[in-house]
Amino acid sequence: NAESWGIFRGSSSANMNVTSELLFCQKCRQPLAIDDDLPQEFDFNQSLFVDGSMGESFVLLPNAGAAPSGNKQNETTEDTAGRDFSNYHDMVSRAQKLLSLASEKTQVEHPLCLECADGVWEAMERQLEEAESDRDVYLQTLESLEAEFAASTNQNELSLDDEDRALLEEEEALKAKLKELQLEETQIQTEMKEIEEKEQELSVTEKKYWEEFNQLEYDMETQEEEQSALTQKVELASEQLDRLKKTNVLNDVFHIWHDGHFGTINDLRLGRLPSQPVSWDELNAAWGQTCLLLATMAKKCAPNFQFSTYKLLPMGSFSKIAKIGDEKNALELYGGDGGFGRLFYWGRRFDTAMIWFLVCLKELGEFAEGLDAGFRLPYKIDGDKIADVSIKLQFNQDEKWTKALKYMLTSLKWLLAWCTRQS
Repeated sequence: NAESWGIFRGSSSANMNVTSELLFCQKCRQPLAIDDDLPQEFDFNQSLFVDGSMGESFVLLPNAGAAPSGNKQNETTEDTAGRDFSNYHDMVSRAQKLLSLASEKTQVEHPLCLECADGVWEAMERQLEEAESDRDVYLQTLESLEAEFAASTNQNELSLDDEDRALLEEEEALKAKLKELQLEETQIQTEMKEIEEKEQELSVTEKKYWEEFNQLEYDMETQEEEQSALTQKVELASEQLDRLKKTNVLNDVFHIWHDGHFGTINDLRLGRLPSQPVSWDELNAAWGQTCLLLATMAKKCAPNFQFSTYKLLPMGSFSKIAKIGDEKNALELYGGDGGFGRLFYWGRRFDTAMIWFLVCLKELGEFAEGLDAGFRLPYKIDGDKIADVSIKLQFNQDEKWTKALKYMLTSLKWLLAWCTRQS
């Protein structure tokens, strides 16, 4: 009730000591008088609101606005002095502490008059009733939710049992599948190991292949270089051979020309004149070159050509000619100075040797004419004569003998040119 907000139990209005200090109600703003009947040793922190409500602390006077009488004031002053309050400030401080604690604990601003306190009390009772109504609704809702939760739990437990069985079956199937996969993995690892071994073998084989390939390529390059070098050598040799083929070797070795009335071979004169005598050394050397040239040309025409009767024996300045099979009785193609008998004997042998030489020259010329219809010797040879000039030295004039030798060298030059074309 309202009295619990400000009336001390066991106290009467006759015994209350009321101060002249005035406060105002926090609701209606009416002035209030404080009834300070608490003992001086009261502990504010432990004695107030022990049971959750404010204890009896003061009385709210609705007619607190009336001025107190002089006697009452005197009584208050005397009572206050009897209670050992040191001064007025101490009493006000106690009242402020009391009101502050009441405001904090009740969440309502203090002080209040009785009418406002009753209004606050009624409002709090209404709030209590609404809170109890809300509590009942919450309890009913909680019971409904607990029932639904229990039913749902049972259903979920049944569903979970089915799911557990399905999961167990799926687990068994997955385990079986795992075993298959593990077996397959083992097989794959074995195959991979075999593949790695084969790969290593292939790597070794490939390395060996590339080594052999590089060696072969190197050998081929070396062979190509050697072949190229050989090709160049062959080309050079072919060019040199062509030059050699085009070169008239016999013409270079045996240069036949003339020097006035004399025919010459390698600048050696054949013949003599009263005005231009020629030594026998030069004549013998010239006959040696002439014999060697005719023998060489006959050899180049072999085996298609051979002399039929005579054989040339070129021996430099002492060359000879003999009948085939009778080389011991060869005749000299050289001469010299001596007595009359010696000159007569030697002259006859020397003339016979020159005639046999003309016979050999004629045979080779006829052979050339038989092979080449466009070839003819420039001078006709008949016995000891060439172009009707005798080649004998005895009983002949030096001019005719020299002319006959010149005709003979000219015929040799024509045969030399023909042999060069044939080669």
